[in-house]
Amino acid sequence: MLHFVSVNLWAVIVAALVQIAVGGVWNGWLFVRAFYESHEVKEGVRPSLPQALVMVALTIINSYILFNLFRNLGVTTATGGLKLAFWLWLALLAPFIVGTGYATGRKKTIVLELGHTLLAMLAAGLVLGAWH
Repeated sequence: MLHFVSVNLWAVIVAALVQIAVGGVWNGWLFVRAFYESHEVKEGVRPSLPQALVMVALTIINSYILFNLFRNLGVTTATGGLKLAFWLWLALLAPFIVGTGYATGRKKTIVLELGHTLLAMLAAGLVLGAWH
């Protein structure tokens, strides 16, 4: 059974900020054209403030849940955090991304989103695994 442990709020916030930074660099700099093309959005269009706030809130919730999961499973090293983050990505995110990409006909988004979510999860895993 999952027990909610006392939370290191700084670790959760830093893990969330690192995930947001990975997304910004991945989609907003490295693969910006591919992002706009694959999502069929006009280049230069940015999310509105409410959309951005929802994404920040969801990322903080994600980091909070990961923090609790890591602690309940005894992950206390950066390496352990990377390993668990990879397996969680492979089991939970990758199948959803691939399935959604094929179901919606947006096959171009699959590789882009797989890379982004893998790096974001690994970054969060690194922070949360090392910060105990």
